[in-house]
Amino acid sequence: MQADYEIHYIKSDHKKVRRVRAQQMMDLDAWKFAIIAEGGSREETSPLVCLVQVKALAAKYDVSSVRWNKAIHVNNLDTVVSNRRMALEDTGDRNLEQAQPRDDVTPDQSG
Repeated sequence: MQADYEIHYIKSDHKKVRRVRAQQMMDLDAWKFAIIAEGGSREETSPLVCLVQVKALAAKYDVSSVRWNKAIHVNNLDTVVSNRRMALEDTGDRNLEQAQPRDDVTPDQSG
């Protein structure tokens, strides 16, 4: 069964994320996906069998710091949260204005 994965990496000092569907994911696969996403080819990556080789090729495409995780679908978030016995409180407040300083709050003196 295939699953969705997110590949996170750095390309020229910018964070990038790609979502892929695969049977399984390992570090080697994630590096290969990042290389291909940045212009590499499958023919170039498929013969590579160890991370040292793949990282050397990734350097040519200015790809670094690759990591991966299983993707979580937003429509499944409520189920995931409830399965972990967490509670989300929706205040309904969607105001994104910058917070204003308040006079009635004293600084934390514990530190």
